[in-house]
Formats: sequence, C-alpha cells, structure tokens
Amino acid sequence: MALRESGDIDLARLERACGTAGPLLDVVRELAVQADRAENPRNADDAFFLPRSLYAEAIPALPFLVELAGSGEEDVRVDALNLLARLSREANDHEDPEWDPALRGVLPDLAVLLAAPEAEVRLASTRALASAVGDPDLAVSALCEAWDEDDDEAVRLCAVLAVADLAGLCSAAVLPEALIWLRERAAHGSPHARMAASISLARLVEADRADPDAVIRALSEPDVEVWRYIPDLEPPYVIPSYGGTSRQLVHWVDERLAEDLVTRTRLCAVLAHHRDPDRRSEAIKVAAALAAGWRSASAELLPVLAERAADEAVEDRLHALHVIAAMGPDAAAHTELLAAALDDDRRLHSSTDDRIADVAAWGLAWHGDPRCLPRLVERLGAEGLVYGPGDLGGSAGTWYPARLPGAADVLAPLRDHAAALLPVIRDRLADVPETPPQAHMRARPSRAEACLVRLVGLWEEEGAPAVPELTGLLGSRLAVPAVEALAAMGPAAGDALPVIEEAMRRTARSGRPIDEFRDLAFARAHWKITGDPARLAGLVSALAGPRGLPDRILPYIAELGPHAAACEGWVRSFLDSNRERVRYKAAYAMGRITGRPSTWAGMLARVLDHIAEGVHHPASWEAVRDLAALGTAPNGHRRELRTILEADRRHRCSGGWRSFSEDREMRGLAAALLASTEY
Repeated sequence: MALRESGDIDLARLERACGTAGPLLDVVRELAVQADRAENPRNADDAFFLPRSLYAEAIPALPFLVELAGSGEEDVRVDALNLLARLSREANDHEDPEWDPALRGVLPDLAVLLAAPEAEVRLASTRALASAVGDPDLAVSALCEAWDEDDDEAVRLCAVLAVADLAGLCSAAVLPEALIWLRERAAHGSPHARMAASISLARLVEADRADPDAVIRALSEPDVEVWRYIPDLEPPYVIPSYGGTSRQLVHWVDERLAEDLVTRTRLCAVLAHHRDPDRRSEAIKVAAALAAGWRSASAELLPVLAERAADEAVEDRLHALHVIAAMGPDAAAHTELLAAALDDDRRLHSSTDDRIADVAAWGLAWHGDPRCLPRLVERLGAEGLVYGPGDLGGSAGTWYPARLPGAADVLAPLRDHAAALLPVIRDRLADVPETPPQAHMRARPSRAEACLVRLVGLWEEEGAPAVPELTGLLGSRLAVPAVEALAAMGPAAGDALPVIEEAMRRTARSGRPIDEFRDLAFARAHWKITGDPARLAGLVSALAGPRGLPDRILPYIAELGPHAAACEGWVRSFLDSNRERVRYKAAYAMGRITGRPSTWAGMLARVLDHIAEGVHHPASWEAVRDLAALGTAPNGHRRELRTILEADRRHRCSGGWRSFSEDREMRGLAAALLASTEY
C-alpha cells in the first residue's frame, strides 16, 4: 500500500499532509501501524468520541484513509471507512465547500470497494458512499449497479437507504433511474428492503405513501437484527439507555412515516401485541404520542391502550394508564381500569417516588370519582409532595413524556370533595415558615406548597376552611399566591381582611411600594372580599404611566372594567405594540373599559386565523379566553371556529397530559364563541 515503503509506514508523508499534531492524525497513524503489523485495531466506536468538526483537518487525510480501506486487515479497512463516513457526515452538516471536491476525487476508489470479498468492507463502503453529496450521481449509479452482485442482506438494506438519501440530490438524468430502482426494491425484495424502499419513496415523492402492509410485515418479522448494521439506529452511546435494535427500529420507522397517520396507527395496533417486549413497549409509547397529537388516533388506539393497562412491563402500564387518565371524559368508559391500578405501587421512574397508583388516582380525580380520595390524602400527606410543582408536560413533539400533573391540576375537579382533602392540605400550609416582610421577595417560594395554595384558590368558597392558614402565609414567601387564593374566595375570606388591610397600610406608610405586583394582588383581594374597587383602581391609575408594566397592569385594568376608565388613553397606546400578547391584552381591556366588547372583539379574533391554520402559541389561549369572556365573536370568523372544532390534529402548545387538556379547552372555547355569533 502507498503508506508503506520497504515494509515501513510512510508516516512522514502522512504528517506532511496532515500536520504533526491533532486527534485525527493520531487515529489515522494508529490505523496505519495496525495495518502494517496486523494488530488488533482500535475500537471502531472511538470515532464517535473524537472531537467534532474534524473534517477541517481531514481533507488532506482522505487519500490515506482510502488507501487504508483498499488493503490490509479487514478490521482496519472497516475502521478507516467508518471514520471516513463519520467525517463526511460532519462536513455535510457544516456545508463545507472544500469537502465535496476532495471527496469527489476518491469516490471512484470507494465505489470499487463495493465489490470487495468481505461483506463488512462492502457494508462500510456503502455507508461511506451514502454521504457523498458532492457527486450523488456517481454514488447512486455505483450502489444500484452493485446491488445485483451482492447477496448480503445487510449490505443490500444499507444500499437501499443510501440510494434513498442521495436520490433527491441527483441530476435530472439519474433521478428517474433511482426512483425506478427504488420502486423495484419496494415491489421485489426481502421484507426489510421492501419496507426501507417503500418508506423512502414516500419521503421522496409527495404523491406516494408507504405501503402499510410492507411496513407491518417487516416490523413483525421474528428477526430484525439485520438493522443493527444501520448506524443511525445504534450509536454505541445510546444503546444502554434506549434499548436494542428492535425497539430503536420501531422508533426509527415511526419518525420517517411522519404525517402518515393511517400507517402509524395501524402499526401501533399490531405491534402492541407483538411477543417481542421491546417492539411492544415502543409501539405503546408511539401510540401514546399519536393519541396526544390526533383525535382520530386516540379514538382508534384507546382500546389498544386499555388492553395494555395491566401489562407486566411497568413502562407499558405507565404509558397506557397515563393516556387514559389524561384523556379525561373521552376515556370515561375505562375508569375501572384506573380503579384497578390504585394498589399498583411500582415506581414510574427510578429518580422519583411517583407510582402507577398516583397516575390512577389522578385519572379518577378528573372523573370526580371518590375512589381516588384515600390515595390522594395519603400522598398529599407524604414528606415529598407527589403532585407538587405544576409540570408543563413537556413540549409538543414526537414523544410522550409520562409525567404527573401538579396538585392544582389533579385536584381542581374535586371541589365537591374538598372537605375530605382540606385537612391534610391545611396541615401542610400551617408548616410553612414565616419570613420578614422585606425578605419574602428574595426567598424562592416553595413550589409544592405554592401549588397547594393555588389549588385552594381554585376551589373558591369551598376552600374557605383554609382561610386561617392562608392568612398566616401573608407574611411569608407565599404571600402573593396566598392573597390571590383569598381573593378567589371573595366574601368567604372575610376573616383575612384585617391582615390584608394592615399590610396595605404598612406599604402606604413606607412611602414606596415593596413590590408592585404584590401591592396589586393585595389591593385586588381587598376588592373581591369587600366589593369596593376603589383601592385597586387608584393603584392601577398610579402605575399606568410612562414606566408602567403592561403585562402586569393590563389584566387588572380589564378586570376593573369601567372602574378603570381613567386608564383608557394609556391602554390605547399598547394596541400597536410589537408584542402580540400585549396587543391582545390591550384590546380585551378596551372592550371591558368601554363597555363595547364587539368593537374590540375583532382585534382579538385575529388569533383564530392562526389557530385554524395550526399555529399555536401560549398567547393564543389567553386571547381566546379573553374573547370568550367578552361574550361575542365577529361573524366573519365562523369558518375559522368551525375549522378549529373539526380539526383532527389536537390544538396544543405542550406535550404529555397537557396535549389533551389544552385541546379540550380550545375546542370548548371555540364552541362557546361559535354559539355566540349571529347568523
């Protein structure tokens, strides 16, 4: 080989090309030494742990890597090709203009290796050619030509995927041939090659759809180990935490089916009963994600998930029961499954104390089922509050985070059973330590107790027995959520009024506010308890100036309505704000101040256009809530409202359980708005 002269490695020429230092040079040098001495090669996985962006120093080393791949021991040749493929992918990711010409110069030599006698070398050269975006015509033609001469299933499968990756980059002369070749593979080949070609064609040709039967047949095969040769499926660093080939294959296929909801749903329904636990578990996880994303999928997959609710694998039970709980009224027929799991004390995750029974109790709570009460009382009294911080549920995406909601989200529907839950909640709130008045702003609130305070406020007058504990929190770091909860109770929180008034007088005597947000919250509570808005209106008028904070003040102005008429000019100044949320809040406030909601509803209704198009932001929910609160919607938006109601895709910003609750809320608001419009 060219790296050797008189039996020795020509390292001098390598160093002249690549420099005398650097991790890539060390790897190439070691491969060369191993090739010369026929030693056991370094672990091929080492390539994954080299520093990223090595392609910059790899360009002069390309000829040496190809020379190493062309002769020597098989393991060294495979390592050289795998390293070249990894470097090429890095260069493509960074769109380096110097890489393509350099790789193009060695492609003919790589193509020759497709005929190597060793299957491992042919497989590695196929992987290397798959990243040859600089000359896709040459790579695709070579891969298609070598197909008929190769009888190794792994090499053939990798070739199908490589042609599919490169076909979209081919010239007009080669692209039709590549598509015809893929259609032949989809029609005549092994189950795995047919599935790979079918999925690839659907991604390349907009009018095509993957063959569901081909996908289901391939993923139902007893043996799928041929896929472990596909590098995208098993990077060495994810196997211990993610699972083996079959599990990763289901995930890989589902991602590539993308918007093909019919095939994805059918696939989950079949694989959820597969004898392979890895495929079954991944199918249930995918089913959960589909149910969270599409209403039709949840309707079709709910019976499948119900069947797995008693599965031996705790992960499978978790995802099945979690979706049933999160679906709320849509899964009312399956409350007995939730009740049966109330004694299941298996942990959800090794890092938390959350149990399967906690999922079941949450699901029953959303149905107002009293069978959940003993479990909830027990867990609310535990040292670590299980239903603690209000979890956001994760972002909307291709996976389903099976996390528990916070206490306020779980227990809010149990208002009629507040008497059974309040004693343990009051005990927890009574243990919150007091802090000096000036220190409470610097101390971070306890998220668990803050969640319970918010819950008591959601129960409104039913939470009134906790007024003494909430009053005791008015001098703590939980002062603001506590006074907001008291405000929600209205006159029922009258016993707290002396403490609220004393706090307001103390602020007035100081001559300056301790915190504007705190002062607003206390003034609002005074209004809700006494019915007198004067103090809040005066404070809002004082704050609504050039330095006012619209995000904080506008909701109070809207709630005051005509009582905040003096702020109308200030509110108008935010109708042209470059912040969408501020514009919506200003329009809602104007509707309330002026008493002419229909005049300002049109500005808020613009958000309906975005929602109907599937564009969702947290501000959208706030705007639609405010629009519904105005009690009217412009007639010109009836079509958008119907589109929102008829959409199969769920309206959501978050993932997990919030996918269902956000969708229910948006559809409920849209239905109310549609009923309020005139024909």
